[in-house]
Amino acid sequence: MLYQLQLQEFAFKEINIHVYVPERAQVQSVYKQQRDINDATPFPYWAKIWPAAYALSNFIIEHNHFVKNKNVAELAAGLALPSFVAAKYAAIVCCSDHSADAIEVVQQSVLYNRCTNIKATVFDWQKLPVDFSADVVLLSDINYAPEIFDALYNMLLLFLKKGITVILSTPQRLMAKTFIGRILPFVIQQENIVVPDNDTIVTIAVFVLK
Repeated sequence: MLYQLQLQEFAFKEINIHVYVPERAQVQSVYKQQRDINDATPFPYWAKIWPAAYALSNFIIEHNHFVKNKNVAELAAGLALPSFVAAKYAAIVCCSDHSADAIEVVQQSVLYNRCTNIKATVFDWQKLPVDFSADVVLLSDINYAPEIFDALYNMLLLFLKKGITVILSTPQRLMAKTFIGRILPFVIQQENIVVPDNDTIVTIAVFVLK
């Protein structure tokens, strides 16, 4: 295990979820060491529960009929908080991330929570396995970089053509406005959720696409 982990509790309206989170100071320290060796080392953004993940988790609880008894997949899951919430209602949940370190932490959370219906696996959403299948796909804060918007949009179209429901949560970033405009024709439900973020609050938009 690359990082020391802290067990963090997330309290929701109906349920409490415990997930392991890497110790923040150590994340910074390890990143600095890796950058000293290789300037191209990406920052491990997966090592934090972001507001969009918390908002998506809230949405799932309030509208759990979308995932109830379904085959659910979370892509670019990071620490996979929405997956653990969805697992309370879904038949099976597969969460994935391109980072093996992230999935290693998620697997520790799976063991702690004694989850029997969650599978955590390593793959990049831009290179989906040929056998990928799901009834519902969860995405939180995945539309953060304009250079991936076309690939993301094409993936969403592929899912929708297959009859897969997509639930996407996103901060209200100006640079993502064009991308959101492209997906609006497929939106069957939209909700704005206010969640805490350190010492402030942020508004997260959640979209259900069908």
